[in-house]
Amino acid sequence: MVKTILILLIMMCSTLTARPASVEPYGSSRIFWDTATRRTVFNGGWYARIIELHDGRLMAVCEGGGIKIAFSQDKGASWSSATKIVSNPAGINESVPDLIQLSDGSIIVAYNPRPTSPYSEDRKFGIRCKRSTDGGRTWSDEIFVNDAQHTFGDGCWEPSMLEMPSGEVQLYFADEGPYTMNNDQQISMCRSYDGGQSWTKAQKICYRQGFRDGMPVLLKDQSEIVVIIEDNGWGYGDFFPTTVRTTLQNNWRDNYWVDASSTGREKTLNLSYCPTATGGAPYLRVLPWGETVMSYQSDYDHNGKLQMRVAVGDAEARDFKAMSVPFSIGANEEGLWNSLAVIDTGIVVAVSSIAGNIEMIKGYPVRQLTAPYATPTVDGKVTANEGYKTRTATQILLGSQTGTRVAADMAYDRDSLYVVARVSDRTQVASGANADGLTLMIDVSGQVTSAPQEGCYKLMLRPDGTFYRLQKGGNST
Repeated sequence: MVKTILILLIMMCSTLTARPASVEPYGSSRIFWDTATRRTVFNGGWYARIIELHDGRLMAVCEGGGIKIAFSQDKGASWSSATKIVSNPAGINESVPDLIQLSDGSIIVAYNPRPTSPYSEDRKFGIRCKRSTDGGRTWSDEIFVNDAQHTFGDGCWEPSMLEMPSGEVQLYFADEGPYTMNNDQQISMCRSYDGGQSWTKAQKICYRQGFRDGMPVLLKDQSEIVVIIEDNGWGYGDFFPTTVRTTLQNNWRDNYWVDASSTGREKTLNLSYCPTATGGAPYLRVLPWGETVMSYQSDYDHNGKLQMRVAVGDAEARDFKAMSVPFSIGANEEGLWNSLAVIDTGIVVAVSSIAGNIEMIKGYPVRQLTAPYATPTVDGKVTANEGYKTRTATQILLGSQTGTRVAADMAYDRDSLYVVARVSDRTQVASGANADGLTLMIDVSGQVTSAPQEGCYKLMLRPDGTFYRLQKGGNST
């Protein structure tokens, strides 16, 4: 059931007291996840990645009895049936794929052969890839990239690719192969100078005991190569999303690598204001205007189960904030081995393995909410000519954690601020302490950081548009 509530707020600014400025308001993007865009990409599968191809199609890849691909002609609204491009040989699981389309249009899918027990020396953990030069219709024979050892404790894992401005392709992976006498693991990288047809010997790019995983990204200004990893060496008793980096000019040359104490190794989040910071399986992408967006999986505040979390960083892949949870999942469900894609003009696509299937949802980064000067009518309806920020009044999209979709927008005229909200709620509660309603909070000072203060107002409204409660902030209450 869809309900529309239109609110007329008479803002007599002379009566609102704003406390003195004490902090700089957050001015970077927040991501609004639209529950109406959630789709199943693969029925069955794990560890999926999505990219937007040069021709506008979306391409997805995942593991599941081999390596599967699928395509979308409509930006993810629907998906083709899965096609298997790699089958599992006897005693080997082909796993954890990554994909990239190069500037010349060719597509590379890299993956990780993982032998099953009992192990034998003729079946090694490794990295392989296949290429397509016709948009994903046909694929090359398997191409060798790297081999580790044949036992689980000395294998290699999770390939991830990046194309440099020169055309060089880099393939990063977690590598235990060099450490047969202990449990250490490094991030290694192989290079290709012919579009993925052949690869150099692996080189070490970062190392300290106990960390793993890697996901490279070339920053928007093409000044640095940033690799995001999960690092359990910070002393938190858990993995922590961490970046290691080098300049584009250096490009990991002359045996350069990042050790435990290097300034090139940095935590992505600040635990003092982000208790959700610990977790593994990180992923990193760049928005068209330069900001970075990171995902990882954490069991914080989810019944001890892992779920996907997303944060927005600056153009240097630092100072990640604006935490969000893209998927509404059950208390006993998990969202695992997640990834992100940036498509179209900056839409973020979150991808997660949930209940054995691959799910996606779209998020819309917004830097600053805007209330344009307009002429809304207070009649409980929304029309395209009323002048809201968006023609469909969907500047704000909420509900990814609760499953109740809220689409909202704002406008103003000479004496009023108008807020419209459409709520899609499958469960109706008419009365009582948990009755349906809409809460609107306004910070007229622009300085409230962690708790309600003077200059903060909270309005609670019922579906019929009547006020249920009006509260004024003060003394952190």
